[in-house]
Amino acid sequence: MIAVPQTESPRAQAPASSVAGRPAASTPRVAPLYVVDDEAMVGEVLQAILQMAGFEVEVFQEPLLALHTLAEARVRPHLLLTDFAMGPVNGLELIHACKLVAPRLKTILIGGRLTFEVAPGDAFHPDRFLAKPFQPQLLLKAVRDVLALGAAAV
Repeated sequence: MIAVPQTESPRAQAPASSVAGRPAASTPRVAPLYVVDDEAMVGEVLQAILQMAGFEVEVFQEPLLALHTLAEARVRPHLLLTDFAMGPVNGLELIHACKLVAPRLKTILIGGRLTFEVAPGDAFHPDRFLAKPFQPQLLLKAVRDVLALGAAAV
């Protein structure tokens, strides 16, 4: 069980990487996307793909740091892209905890050997599942589709 932060907590470490990108003409300007993967190289590759498409990205290697940052953020992300297999909590547990803090947060769960069916209407399940390995175009399509779901609901 994850303890959802209720008060400000000091950051134990800075995000693995945080760089603002300029939106491409076809990409709507949105709050930063959070990418959470305990493998630094994977996070860096996802960040590069998303930034080249014009998204602002903040990368975390520690799921609990991502949760605390989300809870303290003045501008919360519209999308959380998280790996499934991490410690001390997995991606589904992180999604659940983040949605307690930010119920309208859109989420994509990525994983290698995991089959997952998104249950419509379940507030704590990801909006999409993306199986590894995937092509950059598939990642960008999933991100844009999930963000469009959020825009349609507003």
